[in-house]
Amino acid sequence: MFKLPSIPWEDIEKQLEEKVGDVFLKVFETIDDKEEEVQKLRKEFTTLNEKALADEVIKQTSQKTAVIGGAAALPDLLPGIGWTAMIASLIGDFCLTLREELGMLLQFSFLFDKDENLGQRKKDVISFLVFLSRDKDNNAFAKEVLEEVQQFQFDQISKKIMIRIGVQLGIKFFKKKMISFIPGIGIALSGGVNYLGTRSVGALGIKYFENKAEFIRVHGQSSSNMEVTNRTTMQMMINIIKMGSSISDAQKEAINSNLEIFGYSEDEKKAWTDELEKDEINPIAMKDIKAMTDEDKKYVLRQGLQIMPSSPHNRQRGYIDFITRAFGLTPSDVNAIKKQVEEGA
Repeated sequence: MFKLPSIPWEDIEKQLEEKVGDVFLKVFETIDDKEEEVQKLRKEFTTLNEKALADEVIKQTSQKTAVIGGAAALPDLLPGIGWTAMIASLIGDFCLTLREELGMLLQFSFLFDKDENLGQRKKDVISFLVFLSRDKDNNAFAKEVLEEVQQFQFDQISKKIMIRIGVQLGIKFFKKKMISFIPGIGIALSGGVNYLGTRSVGALGIKYFENKAEFIRVHGQSSSNMEVTNRTTMQMMINIIKMGSSISDAQKEAINSNLEIFGYSEDEKKAWTDELEKDEINPIAMKDIKAMTDEDKKYVLRQGLQIMPSSPHNRQRGYIDFITRAFGLTPSDVNAIKKQVEEGA
């Protein structure tokens, strides 16, 4: 049976520190090219709105990173390959993948923020990457770096900050890429990790650039509060779906999308999807309701309303009324949320 070798994390981190800063700088030097790419995309797909164009960007970028990942796994086929060559290969994989994903995020900025200045666009991308790089067991890192980023104009943001973010992202990338060490199937799996990883970054990036204030409100709160809000949102959505007459493909896709966005592990994803198949309805815990702010509760209710079918079942309507009272929201709060959902906000 294949056994994963001991990973020299110190060497990996050191080499990442030497490489990642230049990736940020080189991509940001070509920001005008990204604006041109968006303009070409608009001309090619004249009937698509910003969200659909962003999906096209994700599709193109994930295909590129899949090829990068497959090529990076090639050394796995060589007998007796040492750590030096393997680390170099994976760092090259990460840097090329990061370059493509940075370009994707800059394109999102031009799609959703047409009038923003270039410095703010770069700063927005850096701020988003802080959330991607955050370790849920070390929330202080994100808080510390984000505060530093917000204090400076982009031209004052040091290469050191970019390196800190890049190293954090690189370590997370390496942990996902450990499957590329499996003999014989490393190429296919490595390319797949890049493909799915880029699609996940893209899906979250769209939410960020569509509404940065809302994204930061949800994802920038403390780790424990985030977990409560995410858990309550998932329970709300699943309960509403199960109270309907059937489960649509769109509802399943919405569940899977949120599981990705909230960063759940594979075991956690399975637990939620298994619950979706069960008949019983699990109530939202009162301790979770008490732990949330009013804005958190409005966010959860909005997610519930968004997943409601166009012709809801009476049980679904009743559940929304019950949750509204349990959350202590006023009729004006609910009407405002319903209006946002109707307008697609």
